[in-house]
Amino acid sequence: MKNPSMRVTKRCLYGIHALADLALHQENGRMLIKEIAGRMEVTPAYLEHLVTPLIIAGIIRSSVGARGGVLLGKPPDQIKLIDVFNVLEGPLAIVECVGDAAMCARSGACATRELWTELTVTISRVLASRTLADLVKAQNASVHRCPAADRRKRTHSNSDGGISQVLDVWCDDSSDLQVMLHDRPQKRNSTG
Repeated sequence: MKNPSMRVTKRCLYGIHALADLALHQENGRMLIKEIAGRMEVTPAYLEHLVTPLIIAGIIRSSVGARGGVLLGKPPDQIKLIDVFNVLEGPLAIVECVGDAAMCARSGACATRELWTELTVTISRVLASRTLADLVKAQNASVHRCPAADRRKRTHSNSDGGISQVLDVWCDDSSDLQVMLHDRPQKRNSTG
């Protein structure tokens, strides 16, 4: 089986997961990066790298000190996923010539550029139509429909020890069992 070629980067994937985690736990107030990282099974350093641009963009607020931590910079229904994508990835363009026609001398007479432009616009519209609140609602609905016995994870380490694969099992909106295998950065032992 070939690897998918059009993919969202792990940076964007985990950035959106971190925002969803903040939204799901917002009643707890400010949270430490290490708490969120623990729930996401990534290192705090990796998560800190992801949230920094989100803090700069005002999507997340942070403070230091005894009551420090991070929280959402605005309500979840005001955080559009296209804005998060643009902060973490930059403007969406399936191929370079969609974002900049000057990248290719054939752009003006290229039939495939129209296809890639249409695909880019469609993906952008989907991301612009969804908010963080939509993700939280979907997450809450899937958790309530799926019995705890049907929600499990198994982690498999690769031979290099740097990446683990996670087998997620969950119920979708129609209570059908879904399975997904994906990679995630493995926690590093800081003591050696």
